[in-house]
Amino acid sequence: MKNPQTPWNPYPTVSVIDRTAFVHPEASVIGAVKIGAYVMVSPFASLRGDEGMPILIGDNSNVQDGVVVHGPAVVGDDTFVGMQAFVFKSHVGKGCVLEPKSAAIGVDIPDRKYIPAGMVVTTPEQVSQLKDIYEGYPYQHTNEAVVYVNTNLAKGYNKAAH
Repeated sequence: MKNPQTPWNPYPTVSVIDRTAFVHPEASVIGAVKIGAYVMVSPFASLRGDEGMPILIGDNSNVQDGVVVHGPAVVGDDTFVGMQAFVFKSHVGKGCVLEPKSAAIGVDIPDRKYIPAGMVVTTPEQVSQLKDIYEGYPYQHTNEAVVYVNTNLAKGYNKAAH
């Protein structure tokens, strides 16, 4: 839906959602949000660009159940944002994993890093301690598998809706 008119954001902005993406009907996408190709936004996720601060979700990324992204924020291509994760005023690189209940708040996460479940990252020092996704990392191929499943779910949901 569009964002409301406010003193700091007088013009309603409509989200731009790639035609191959799927936003579950029980998710919220509001205002200045751009969703790339083959993205699935799962139930109860909230992408809030309603204050006029832009949010970008890159191609082949996955926004799982209960995730909150609040602007301005970028989630790079091929990134898995796990259940109930939180991204606020942050840039998350390409090929990252935010494990369930993790958070990136006011930070830049480099490509191919992961944030362990439950960890809240708020400082450059914490970012520098994040590990690379390595061969054998348990969630190394999670996004690929989830994108495959969710791409097909999105196709099925989109077909059923038309």
